[in-house]
Amino acid sequence: MALRSLLTACFIAWTAYGLHAQEGYLRLGSFQRIAYRNKASFAWSGAAVSGGYTYRVSRKDRLDFGAEAGFLEWGAQTLTEVGYYRRFSVAQKLYLTAGGHIYNGMVLFRPKPLYAFAAQARGGIMGRVHRRLDLGFVAGVRYSLTPQYRHYSDVYSYWHFTGELVFVFRKPVRHVHHINPSF
Repeated sequence: MALRSLLTACFIAWTAYGLHAQEGYLRLGSFQRIAYRNKASFAWSGAAVSGGYTYRVSRKDRLDFGAEAGFLEWGAQTLTEVGYYRRFSVAQKLYLTAGGHIYNGMVLFRPKPLYAFAAQARGGIMGRVHRRLDLGFVAGVRYSLTPQYRHYSDVYSYWHFTGELVFVFRKPVRHVHHINPSF
């Protein structure tokens, strides 16, 4: 089921990327739990793969739309994501990012899926490795919640440190040459 969700997310991301998006992304993330139910508790708690497309609002501002498939301590989950981030140039091929994302989706729990929510603040450093590819590392803090999971366990919300390897794919820019006939 998680593989199907991941493939669906990739299909949606690449379709949107091919149609209207200026950039597409793929993120490989890891979650380090720092607290649950507001009690300190440190442990590795999961991983995720996300993909989507980025809409350029202005020269520095971007909106992300995508999907994530992964797992936390309560099980496998699939989420949709919407986010905003801002780019800050450091050098010709190096930039910093800062922003946040909101996630909604479901934990693939039996006997029925449960609603899942997450909110994340993140920042990172990215570098251009090719004219169509940027690569970087992003770190952040994320809050995850599954309210109905409290019927099964006392642990239904988490705070995490996150670390993500990010690939940003850029569409090739096509230059249009205008013909100026001079008769």
